[in-house]
Amino acid sequence: MEKEQIQERIKEIEAAMQQPDFWSDKNDAQALIKELHDLKAEAEGGNAYDRRGSIVSLVAGAGGDDAEDFARMLFEMYRKYFEKRGWSARILHENKNDHGGFRNMSIEVGGKNVYGTLKNEYGVHRLVRISPFNASQKRHTSFVLVEVLPVIEQVGVIELDEKDLEITKRYPTCRSAQAKSSGGAKSVPTFFIRISWSKTIAPMWRSATPRAC
Repeated sequence: MEKEQIQERIKEIEAAMQQPDFWSDKNDAQALIKELHDLKAEAEGGNAYDRRGSIVSLVAGAGGDDAEDFARMLFEMYRKYFEKRGWSARILHENKNDHGGFRNMSIEVGGKNVYGTLKNEYGVHRLVRISPFNASQKRHTSFVLVEVLPVIEQVGVIELDEKDLEITKRYPTCRSAQAKSSGGAKSVPTFFIRISWSKTIAPMWRSATPRAC
């Protein structure tokens, strides 16, 4: 929608809100108010989600203890920033290691324009430093994935038509894993199931455990 069309539609809705019978249909009135907020956000250069809260997830990648410590450092940095902005922060999930680092964690952040402010943090962050966990004091590179998603309104049950679903399976493969019980290596069978919905762009892969190799 062009800027001129957005402004015209905003004027139409604001004029409708001045009418005495605007609230005669509560559902229509609330839908128009929501549309007005979305249009104003778009006119300001954002989108409907920018003004909402956000779910921020940190996932330590390659780097072992260093990567998990890097995730801790990022969390502390973000936490201080949230406090400075006056935003609320609530830990939804955390998986810590023995050194106080995070293997992964998720935080719900509330406040004004949270998602619009944080969405550019999405991506893989890299840290190069002298590892405090390496006795040789060698330089180490660590990676942490930061995911930033908007908090969306609760939606009802979504029904999917099986005709719109395509389910395929990759051939089983075996990978070597360390067996904790015996201390030796064993083959762990794995295959992946792909579920594609015609309304989405990308398929979703899920791992599963097949028959023994």
